[in-house]
Amino acid sequence: MRSLLLTAVALGLAAPPAAQAAAFEVPSPPTAGVSLTVNDDQATMRVSAKTFRTIAGRPALMRCFGASGGEAGTGGRVPRKRAPISFGFVSRAEDFCMLATRGHPSVDGCLRAYAQQTWCVRAAAALTDAGRAYLDEFARTAELSTAFTATESGPAYGRTMLQTLQADVDVDVVGLATADAAPPHRSIGYFEEGTTSVIATVLADGRVRYVQRVADVYSTNDPRIPTNLEKLSFFTIKGQY
Repeated sequence: MRSLLLTAVALGLAAPPAAQAAAFEVPSPPTAGVSLTVNDDQATMRVSAKTFRTIAGRPALMRCFGASGGEAGTGGRVPRKRAPISFGFVSRAEDFCMLATRGHPSVDGCLRAYAQQTWCVRAAAALTDAGRAYLDEFARTAELSTAFTATESGPAYGRTMLQTLQADVDVDVVGLATADAAPPHRSIGYFEEGTTSVIATVLADGRVRYVQRVADVYSTNDPRIPTNLEKLSFFTIKGQY
């Protein structure tokens, strides 16, 4: 018995610590495990079991969008038992769709569906190449916004800003050799020299989006970057971010 107890203690001491959640989680549109079909102009969405458990029986919006503007959709209630979700609305020539339920970024860390509203995106999927490009672009914006927010508090004690981002942001962060270098796709790049710093990301088509700080002056080529991460919204009227 004594040897068994000692073995148990030894195993307990050898167990690795539980992984800690990142301090800054990226509010990306949830696409994992989501599929979307359109038959007779009606959109039907299937979501992962995990997502379905969180939305089962709740009032929801299903809306489909054109990447360059325009939308269609309606509300309904998600079935209580897992099943494909369709609210019977007509969808024509849209590029991607989302399913949203009530929530708020400050309460459950969700992604706003629209600015100034309490609908949060629970699932999203593309129908066309334009839709897939939109989802990729938005995901990169979300990563860039999150990393930018994380830098506003400065580096953690005993760490560089790069090390702080690598520890605190829920995305792969790599150091950049120069201010105009590009990180791998789906990663955030960080460069710092003197009073200049750059946070960068790369879209699927190779374009680079960045936020640059020179002294206390910021600039960006991403029009969706909000002044506050909680204001980031999934769909906006074109030109009104």
